[in-house]
Formats: sequence, C-alpha cells, structure tokens
Amino acid sequence: PIPCVPWQSQTSGHRAEFNDVYVVGPQEVNSYIADSKNWLGELKNDPEREQAEKLEALCDWLKLAEEPNMAGCVKVAFKRFHAQYRDRINKLIECFPKDARVTDKDTGEDCGLFWSGARRFPSALTFDAKDEIRSR
Repeated sequence: PIPCVPWQSQTSGHRAEFNDVYVVGPQEVNSYIADSKNWLGELKNDPEREQAEKLEALCDWLKLAEEPNMAGCVKVAFKRFHAQYRDRINKLIECFPKDARVTDKDTGEDCGLFWSGARRFPSALTFDAKDEIRSR
C-alpha cells in the first residue's frame, strides 16, 4: 500500500480529497490521541460546520481503529461517497436550483442564469453496487 500513496497523490485529479482521507484524517486522530485537550481547544477556533465534520471524521476513524476490518472500511467509504457525491450536491442544488439567477451585487441588475458557461447543473449520484466504475 505505501508505494500507491505517492503515485495516487501525484496522479489523481482529486489530490485534496486524497490528502484529506489518507493524510489529514490520520494526523487529526494522532493529534487527538496525543493531546485531546489541546485538539479540542483548537477545534473551537474552526467554523461550526468544520467542527462537526472533524468530530464526525474523528469518531469514524476511532471506531474503525477499535476493530479494523473490511466491513468497517466499507462503511466509512459508503458514508463518504454519500457525503461527497449526494449530500453536498443536493445542498448545492437546494441553494442554487436549475433556474437560479445571478444579480449584480451593486446594481441589482440580472446577469443571467447561475448555471451557465463553465458552471453546469450537477446531479447527485446514487450508490449502485452494480455500477462497476463506482463500486471498485
């Protein structure tokens, strides 16, 4: 597994996500284990949403560390899949529906559709174990 870490982190289009999962996550757990009081103190400086995400990730990692097994890894991956590719996209669609418009903040003038040009309207993914691309 070690040789794939540098390769994956250099070739992936999702370097930040890879880093969050395989580098930052374990570092956060190690920091918490080394000095939980300090870790929790630093957590208070983060925005509420980030605090919740960090605490949830910490709990997932700690539960998995108690009894490391493939089923636990699959649960974490399944949860992350839904958070990244369903829940965040649904929240984005809720904030910016297909017909959302952009207005100039100074004049209030209508600048057109939000979902235009490089921005394409997203669609949330639904997990399907039969989908060979997403279930590898």
